[in-house]
Amino acid sequence: MRFKLICSLLAFILFSANSVSAAAAAASNVLFVLGKDKNSHEFKEFRDVWRLDKQYENNAKGVKLYVNDLNEKVESVLLAGDNYKLDGIIFSKYSSGLPFDIAFNDNMDQLTGKLGQPAKLIGRNAFKFNKQNISFEVAYTGSDNGKISFIKCYYEILKPVSPPVKQVAEIKKPQVLLASMAPLSAEKHIPVAVAIKAPEADVVIDSKASPLKQAIMNVFKSYRESAFYSIKDDTRVDHNYWNYKYTYKTKLKIPGEKFNMLYSFPFSTSQLDFVSVLKEGDVFDKSFEQIYHQFEKQLNENFPTKDGWEVSRIPNKESKNIYDIEYRNDKYGAVVLDYCRNPKGKHIIYLRFLLFSN
Repeated sequence: MRFKLICSLLAFILFSANSVSAAAAAASNVLFVLGKDKNSHEFKEFRDVWRLDKQYENNAKGVKLYVNDLNEKVESVLLAGDNYKLDGIIFSKYSSGLPFDIAFNDNMDQLTGKLGQPAKLIGRNAFKFNKQNISFEVAYTGSDNGKISFIKCYYEILKPVSPPVKQVAEIKKPQVLLASMAPLSAEKHIPVAVAIKAPEADVVIDSKASPLKQAIMNVFKSYRESAFYSIKDDTRVDHNYWNYKYTYKTKLKIPGEKFNMLYSFPFSTSQLDFVSVLKEGDVFDKSFEQIYHQFEKQLNENFPTKDGWEVSRIPNKESKNIYDIEYRNDKYGAVVLDYCRNPKGKHIIYLRFLLFSN
């Protein structure tokens, strides 16, 4: 009896050791944690293996996680090169085996051989690649593109679009990229790129359209033609609701707005996004609802379903009286009339854009 008990105990110890070893091996893969809930066993295993601190980072090992506070899931992983500086903290080089055999000393030719051609240029020396449903934002330290400064990895979420009802022949549609997730708050906003299928079409602006519609269509046009660089102006120094660090004035003006801006998040090399602020304040009063309904009326008039725009009302958890309203056209993207309140009690109504490009 004692012999059987000892054997069972040894078997249990060996099984447990193998299980821990297998879990640790899985957690050592840096892409293992993408999409995992921060309360999950997998996340805790990853955190323990990498010895992450309360900010979900280990600057000595050159790794940092970005967790979405809304759904508590890991949305991206930052892998640092030698002496990469982020928010005043120096990160050591990540050295545990990069995905797809990437090396920090890969030049552009070597990197392209491993990840394919870059999907877009997102900064002077920064590029975005897509491979196996994963996006890699890669920034180089110098103009010769010979040494990688950092790599950011995140899932590329596929979102199919239904084809037209009447279609004589199949039309090949190129993959395009949706701009970063709309801003929520400085604490909650983690950008996620979304891949989507959209028809190849120029942004056509009707000279007879209202000033509001022309301005909004110019946002789509600028993104389509130059990723917003054609309207980028001086650096903004004023505070903004989301506490974004890298913000810029623009050459566009949307009638009725308080101001608009371009921003890069979380890095200065991240892709540019556009937001138009209609009203903001410390107290939610009737003037917020007045602005909301004023723009709702104008958007309904300017973006009707007969012109190919789909209108969707999305319940807003932060207000019982105000919905988020999306005006979407699969040729260009969508503009959303949005209301938010951040943890510090600030209120804002703004237009955010979901942008398609060829």
